Amino acid sequence: MNIKKIVNSVVMLGVILSVFCSGVSAMAQKKVGEGGTGSISGILFVDQNGNGQQDPGEQGLSGILVKLIDSKGVEIPGKEFTTKEDGKYIFEGLERNKYGLKVYIPEGYKAISAGYFQLDENGHTNYVSLKEGEKFEDGSIGFFPKPATLNGTVFNDEDQDGKKGTTEIGIGGVVLELHQIGGKANPVATTTTTVNGKYSFTNIPPNEKYEVRAVSFPDKYEVVPNKHFDKDAKSVSPYLLKPEELRKGVMLALHEKTIPNIPAEDIIVEPNPLIKYVGETGTLKVTLIPADTTDKILDFKVMDSSIMTVDASGNWEAKKVGETVISVTTTNGKSSLVKVIVKEREVPVEHIIVEPNPLIKYVGETGTLKVTFVPENATNKELTFVSANPEIMSVDQNGNWVANKVGKTTITVTPSSGPAFVVDVTVKARSGVGATFYDYPEYLGYFHYKGTGTATNFDDDYNATEPYPGLGIDHYKVTKVGYVTVKDTGKYTFSVEIDDNATVYLDDEKIIDRDYFIGGTLTNFRYLKAGQTIKIQTEHFNRKAPVSYFHLRWRTPSNPFSDKAIPDEAITMEPGV
Repeated sequence: MNIKKIVNSVVMLGVILSVFCSGVSAMAQKKVGEGGTGSISGILFVDQNGNGQQDPGEQGLSGILVKLIDSKGVEIPGKEFTTKEDGKYIFEGLERNKYGLKVYIPEGYKAISAGYFQLDENGHTNYVSLKEGEKFEDGSIGFFPKPATLNGTVFNDEDQDGKKGTTEIGIGGVVLELHQIGGKANPVATTTTTVNGKYSFTNIPPNEKYEVRAVSFPDKYEVVPNKHFDKDAKSVSPYLLKPEELRKGVMLALHEKTIPNIPAEDIIVEPNPLIKYVGETGTLKVTLIPADTTDKILDFKVMDSSIMTVDASGNWEAKKVGETVISVTTTNGKSSLVKVIVKEREVPVEHIIVEPNPLIKYVGETGTLKVTFVPENATNKELTFVSANPEIMSVDQNGNWVANKVGKTTITVTPSSGPAFVVDVTVKARSGVGATFYDYPEYLGYFHYKGTGTATNFDDDYNATEPYPGLGIDHYKVTKVGYVTVKDTGKYTFSVEIDDNATVYLDDEKIIDRDYFIGGTLTNFRYLKAGQTIKIQTEHFNRKAPVSYFHLRWRTPSNPFSDKAIPDEAITMEPGV
């Protein structure tokens, strides 16, 4: 074989392999996630309210490592980012491809997102298909800080060294508050120590500074300042609580004070008297004098526990209606007596209904208003009755009314509570006339009053009938009075038809006077105006039976030629309508 050919072949193969290998190396140097113009960015922030969105005031998270991964979940070399104080991250120069993130979740936080990226338990996000040149900016993820816990013990520091010894016991019933430094005045949380003096604040929002305050503990104790609490029972320094942090051993040292014995000199119990309703409860207020009395033990006793009960703390309950006495006594014998009056609980009146309404009555009528209370079981059923015009209708405090004269008015009925009720009152004139009967015994020679009654009009037709019981059928006088309101203006002529004597008065003026023996006028006239009310009084004297009659007639402007009886419906017993 020609050596020169072999050498040339080897050289040619080397050149080909060199060119091939150069191409492969160049292809290998172009990695995923490089050489493009796209980007992925976002903010990692503290999501204090857990809504997945960055709200005003929610800060970025610094120091969080974020890595870019390809569609197979493999980390892309050189593509990692550690967030600064603003929590921002960005991956630039990305070519068209699918990308995800690997986020190293900080301890004490839970990832929450309302955006595109969602994190699984390993910190991997879902993928985004990035187009060439696309700027994907919806990559923000919130981290909700897991709450912190702070606990400790309140104890009786017998040696006053501020540290809890093995024999020093806890103090129960101490109230502590947790306050956020620079926050609202109200506490973030309040707790009370157990019988062993233990306390705990849980679910504390982290990343804030807090202080603990003891706001209530027995008077016999005073604070022993230590590294946790000052003399005012407040934290010496604030606690910056991290997410999911458990801050233990925040100890409050109390020491039982040496208090001199100051006995009670007097005792005041309030209220006194104690006036309550059945079912009410409450507590007696006891004041010891002097105010710094040390022995505050009291003994409460009630004479009749069926009326009111009282316990060892002065808490009372009204049981039934009645009166009794509660005695309150100190250990050194000072005592006070409280008079107790228990009444039925008042049920207020909501409103009343008064009947009849309207109240339409005739002059002279009487009656009583009916009042219905709502609710029916109202306890105070006192009422006041007031007439706006007693001359028309008067009323007493029992609701009894009297119709006095024609007119309109109101009666106001007012209950002890609730609105007043107004009754509209109309008093009308009675139809007909009033009649008075007189006997005329011949042996006396003068008229003797017998009685009164009513009639529908001025006419008499007694004849052989006794007009009034015991009056007889002869030698009597009947006087009638009535009122008529005329309709027309003009001349009115009055006349009588009579068997014996007759007299007629118009507004107390005698216009007709007829005597059987002497004679006299049987007719007369007057000019009247429309709407004018006239008073008519007639007197009929009968001598002998069996004939006894009296007829009053008139002629009016609308009927000037014939005598007519005054219509019954036009005659009333009182003036007005």
